[in-house]
Order: sequence, then C-alpha cells, then structure tokens
Amino acid sequence: VAASLERLGEGSVAVDWLLQGEHAQVHMNDGKVTHVFTKDKGARSDLLDGVHAALDGHLRGVRSCILEVVLGKGRKSAKAAEPDTQDEENVPPANGKGEPVPSAEPAAMCVILFDLLALNGAVLTERSLRERRAELVQAVE
Repeated sequence: VAASLERLGEGSVAVDWLLQGEHAQVHMNDGKVTHVFTKDKGARSDLLDGVHAALDGHLRGVRSCILEVVLGKGRKSAKAAEPDTQDEENVPPANGKGEPVPSAEPAAMCVILFDLLALNGAVLTERSLRERRAELVQAVE
C-alpha cells in the first residue's frame, strides 16, 4: 500500500468505492423518472416506480436530469416483536420463535447517486467529475 501511495505523488486523489448492486442510468423529466437503463438489460420499465419512490422529494430544484446510480435492495427492520401488555392489537404476528413474520410488502429500493450527467437542460459531461459531483451534492436534499 505504501508503495502505491508513493507512486500517486502529492496532492488530492479521488477514490471510488466498489458498490454492490446494479449500475444504471436514470432519466428524469418534469420531476418524474421516465427511463432506467442498466448495462446488461437495457431499458428497465419494471424499475421506474421503485426508483421514483426512492428519489421522490430528495432532489431540490431538479426538473430534468440524467443520473448515474447503483440500484440495491433497501433494508427492512426485522426486530423481534415485544409484547405490549396495554394494547395487544398492536403486536405484530410472530412465527413462534419471537421473530416477525416477513411482510408481503417489498423492501424499498436503495438508490445510490454517484454522477450527474445532465441537469435542467444543461449537459454536464464536458465538466470534470469533481464539478459534476459538486452539482449533484447541491441537487440532493
């Protein structure tokens, strides 16, 4: 590691993480997700609702944009039910081992934004990654 860092020299260095999930490009227009493209499967209309739900209310001043993202599965709380002696109707069903019964409701999608290629009609691909990420930070609430 030390030799590698020495070869990089002095100054700032950008480092990316290896993110688990599916890389995708998300297109938004009029505040709605209109297209989701993945590398292997192309256009994915089955992901539109999940991506829109994950992004809804988190982008300020964004009318249209193209985002580079990683799509993953969200986490659901899986705490064991603690009986409430005052109101037994609020106790979630358990499987006999004190563990909650899995919900039929799907887990929310996790969308990790890592690049912004276009914003409100302005193409950002001619700008540096640092500038695009600064724009992305400004756009996310």
